Amino acid sequence: PLQWPINEAVRRSSQITGYYRAAQSFAFIPYQLLLAASLVLFPQLAKAKASGRHEEARQTLRQALRYSWLAGTGIAAPIAGCAPMLLTMVYPEGYAQAYVALRILCLTMLVFSLFVMMTTALNAQGYTLISVALAGLGCLTLVLVNRLLLLLQEPVPQAAWMDTIVRSTALATASGVIVATVAGVLVIHRVLKVRLIAASFLRGAIAAALGYLTAWILATPSWWTLIAALVLGVLVHQLSLLTLREWHRDELNHARTLLKRLLGLSKGG
Repeated sequence: PLQWPINEAVRRSSQITGYYRAAQSFAFIPYQLLLAASLVLFPQLAKAKASGRHEEARQTLRQALRYSWLAGTGIAAPIAGCAPMLLTMVYPEGYAQAYVALRILCLTMLVFSLFVMMTTALNAQGYTLISVALAGLGCLTLVLVNRLLLLLQEPVPQAAWMDTIVRSTALATASGVIVATVAGVLVIHRVLKVRLIAASFLRGAIAAALGYLTAWILATPSWWTLIAALVLGVLVHQLSLLTLREWHRDELNHARTLLKRLLGLSKGG
């Protein structure tokens, strides 16, 4: 009966959606943590523009993007390194095959958080149409790349079919986000006169690679080792930034003061 192939198609579509959603659930963690920065950034930039403090607005955006990249890579890299074990421990058998998509989406959502900050800055400065155009560019790129990957896809065994679709979708999403973000970098440089700190982004990438490798080496299908791999991945990332002298003395002093306050509050409680 005709209903059988239809039911099979529905079942496969549901599986693909489930696998992709499982990868998204972990990849969204860095984005959700950095989203608060965008909510704080908008009123600061709008206030700076209203009072004519343009240089302060540029410096605020530059440092916000820097901090978000350094913090985000410290979270996304260990998650990507532990991707297969995270999916194995949290989801039913079979979901681990989405680990490649999870690794791709970890970087994608981190870059997307930077894109959100840049469009937030453009909106605060009154360039809403440019933000809409950048978002449209990303969506168009996603659709075109997704279509291209499907056209170029060679026949694969049925066992690997779902993994291929999930991976292609993640790659298309990454392409759209990266193209839109690169265009956003060019726009804020041209329109807002904001130049990103390239050295900081490079050091963050190096630290992220070391954090990723640490988590990848240590992760095993055990909750204790998995948590240890994630924590050590974050620590290696931060130690790498210290070794590379990315954190400045005043930033370290500020972090030390904040830590003392937090410890004092915990003891007082």
